[in-house]
Parts: sequence; C-alpha cells; structure tokens
Amino acid sequence: MTTFILNHLGVVLTPIIFLLIYIFRKYISHYLIYVRIFFIFLAGLSVTFKSSFLDKLIIEGHLGLSFFIIVIFLGVLSKNHRIKKQLTSIRGELALFGFLLLIPHGLYRLNLVLTGYQFTGLIAMILFIPLMITSFITIRKKMKPKQWKQLHKLAYVAYMLIYIHLGFIMSINPNNPFIRIQWNAYLYHVLFLIYVILKVIPMMIHQT
Repeated sequence: MTTFILNHLGVVLTPIIFLLIYIFRKYISHYLIYVRIFFIFLAGLSVTFKSSFLDKLIIEGHLGLSFFIIVIFLGVLSKNHRIKKQLTSIRGELALFGFLLLIPHGLYRLNLVLTGYQFTGLIAMILFIPLMITSFITIRKKMKPKQWKQLHKLAYVAYMLIYIHLGFIMSINPNNPFIRIQWNAYLYHVLFLIYVILKVIPMMIHQT
C-alpha cells in the first residue's frame, strides 16, 4: 500500500490540494503576488536545501503534477459548472504554480533527459513556457482571441507528453532506443482514459 501511494503520490495529493485551493481561492486571487513568491521560494528551496520530504514532493515532481491534474480536469467541466466558475479566474495561476514546482524536477533530470531518456517531460515543459506567459491577463489582452486559442491548443500536446512521461519508459538514444509501458503506473493510465472520454472525444465529435 505504501509503495502504491508513493508511486502515485501526485494523484493521491490532488484531492487535498484541490480542497485547499477551493477553500483559499479568494485569498489566492487577492494576494496573488505573495502566493507567486511563495511558490518560487518553495521551488528554489527544494533545489538548495536537501530534504527527503521536499525531494519526494517537488524534486520527483509529485506536487507540481497535482496542480496540473487540477488544471486539466477543470477544463473538462462545463462553463456553467459552479466549481469552474469559482476557479476560472485563478486557473492560469494554478498552471503557473504547477510549472514552477516542476522546474526543480526538470533540472534534476536534465542530464538524463539529454541522453534521450524520458525526454517527453522536457518537451512538455518547453511547450508550457509560451502558454504560461500568455496566461497573464496583460499579455492576453494584447493578443487576438483566435490567436490566443490557437496557441493554447498546444496544451493538449503538452498533456499528452506528460501522460507519456508518466505512463511509459522510453529512450531515443541511438545506442539503445526503446519504449515500454509502465503497468505499475495504472492510475495515470486511468486518469488519461477518463480525460479522453470526458474531454477529447466530445471535442472531436463537436468539431466534425
């Protein structure tokens, strides 16, 4: 049971993180600059201060993943859903918090990624950079709505890459290329399937 929880800690933490976000949503919005500073500090602390607790939460990417799971599944809800209405104003910020918390994970794994191993996570992070920048209201207002929507379709590509990063083990190293599914990561496979059923399939049907 302990191994299961540790392997899927990002998923296990998600309900707790969501509850805290929901309870303190008004404070997050009101004290946004301080909350941003807190997450920047937390990410920096995990890199500079050796702690098994911070390593498990941040260096291994679990806490950042929790924020992204919340952001992803908020997108599944209908526009009129009460929870979505209440959290829409800070959804972009939640993605930013998740991104900040995943930077230490990316830095820690960078040398390994540059050999071609588990590279999809790095590509996802690179794709998220323009999405994070254009999520700020001041930047978004300078863009045409259609242009902004087209750019943010990259999020679906990034989500797919995150799933591959979590659910598969792969390498494009020419000396040893391979890809294997991680069957012990079945919670990630289940979450991806739920997202496809609730979001991707209806979106494809709507476009046809």
